[in-house]
Amino acid sequence: MTFIIVGASAGLGRSLSETYAANGYDLILISSDSRDLMALRNHLISCYGVQISICEIDFLSSTIDFNLIDAELIKYSPLMGILAPIGLVSDSDIVGLNSSLMNDILRINFISPVTLINYYLPAIKANGGNIIGFGSIASARGRQSNIAYASAKAALQTYFEGLRFESYKYNFFVQFYTLGYMDTNLAFSKKLLFPVESTSIISQDVLKNMSVSSFYFLPRFWKPIFYIVRFLPWSLFKRISF
Repeated sequence: MTFIIVGASAGLGRSLSETYAANGYDLILISSDSRDLMALRNHLISCYGVQISICEIDFLSSTIDFNLIDAELIKYSPLMGILAPIGLVSDSDIVGLNSSLMNDILRINFISPVTLINYYLPAIKANGGNIIGFGSIASARGRQSNIAYASAKAALQTYFEGLRFESYKYNFFVQFYTLGYMDTNLAFSKKLLFPVESTSIISQDVLKNMSVSSFYFLPRFWKPIFYIVRFLPWSLFKRISF
């Protein structure tokens, strides 16, 4: 069985690639950095003996070269899933951010992954596969920073809710993960209110949950925090940062 992993060269995407390859899945890895992808491909093939293809695609582009991906897919067993842990954040993502940066953040976090999913949705439906998306606790409520990012992740969650309805009609599976702090470069040198979670642990949880359509919080302790933040009175919420 074959999975497409978007944003595979670093962070959660890299951990997911390792976890799925270790469990015998063939992979098509997509990233804008072919050098990192090639190194990862060689490592996974050497360790696990699975088939791995790489596609260098910049999701900031207004078009996605599906011909490049399709040319690799025909070499493999049926497409059984898409994992899209792709994301872009910026310290300049505040009220009044320039339109170029806003477009980049919206494209990476929402437009491009949705475009990819829509293209391969017929194959996923036909094969009874999985579509797996990743949101953020930042989407709980409007914030002073990461405004476009949080908006894009909220939109992505809404899109996945629609996909979940569709999954019941056509017998495929949809999972969406609202993620808290992870041990990636985004958390380096930052003072955080809560502990970070290992991307390898998150990847194992994602693998285990493929047999059901559902929404999850990882780490799990973020679920009550998310809803507390969402419903806090404004007089209290405006004083906190998370």
